[in-house]
Amino acid sequence: MMIYLKTDSILHIILTENLANRENLKFLRPRLKEHMNYCVSHPEEMSKLSKLKAQITEVKGILMDNIEKVLVDEAK
Repeated sequence: MMIYLKTDSILHIILTENLANRENLKFLRPRLKEHMNYCVSHPEEMSKLSKLKAQITEVKGILMDNIEKVLVDEAK
């Protein structure tokens, strides 16, 4: 099964071989198309979201480093 949405400059394609996934995709197809249309229609929102995700990833990395340092210090 293949689901696709073509916009002016992007072609999104989802393929599945598993029958269970095919049934799920039949159910999700309208929602998926709606979401993809929203993303294409609101690139400024997707840009904001990408920036936010990058900031969250950066903060997560800093927190993980700090936790590791505390655990190393406690082990000494």
